[in-house]
Amino acid sequence: MWSKFSMDELSSQSDCALRNGEHKNERQDVDTLFYRALFPESAASAPEDEDEIQVRDKQTLAWLRDYFQLDTDLVKLYSEWSEKDSVFRETVKDRFPGIRMLRQDPWENVVSFICSSNNHIGRITKMVQSLCTAFSDELCSLSTPHDGEETSTTVSYHPFPTPKQLADDGVAAKLRELGFGYRAEYVQRTAQILCEEHEDPEAYLKSLRDLPVEEARTELLKLCGVGPKVADCVLLMSLDKKAVVPVDTHVHQIALKYY
Repeated sequence: MWSKFSMDELSSQSDCALRNGEHKNERQDVDTLFYRALFPESAASAPEDEDEIQVRDKQTLAWLRDYFQLDTDLVKLYSEWSEKDSVFRETVKDRFPGIRMLRQDPWENVVSFICSSNNHIGRITKMVQSLCTAFSDELCSLSTPHDGEETSTTVSYHPFPTPKQLADDGVAAKLRELGFGYRAEYVQRTAQILCEEHEDPEAYLKSLRDLPVEEARTELLKLCGVGPKVADCVLLMSLDKKAVVPVDTHVHQIALKYY
């Protein structure tokens, strides 16, 4: 069942299959975010009273608020930026309302941005989906919504593979079969580095949120396939370094054109 809440400041549909067995599915229209959360079978089959349901609803809403950074007052920021920057005011403010920076899982983001090297969004999306399907078990299979109604089309959801799963021998060869090209070795080697040097690789990556920007960047640059631009993307989108501005060719061209 879909739940919803109004979000005037949030400006497509997304899915997140979590490694604890929970799955969250979101879609939205102009002013409302619709969401649903599926829990592991062991938990879902247990009797639920009203208190348990409320606890799960609160947990889901807390996750959504964190992932979309809903506690950030975007309307206020747009107003402040418009006062200080005429280019933003005249070119961006009304054209792109509600754009938010996600607070993504650092491990997933590192691998996804390694896949982004010399690539485009459609292919990156396909690569990440192939990665999940090939290296992790299915969590659930759900019908896909269209215009608020369920359809007969179903989609399988898989959690993002752990560093240990991607560090195994043969991973790079399988990724090459899936079309990752030279990025296959980068993904496997990065997973191996993290597993060799840290007892809990994912906790280590999250701990970088507590480091100053330069120290966190230095740690990311130790990973295979992570250069300055990818490191800056992870810093901004996963490690709470909001002052970091990743610069690629497109950002550089926009800066030259407008500033």
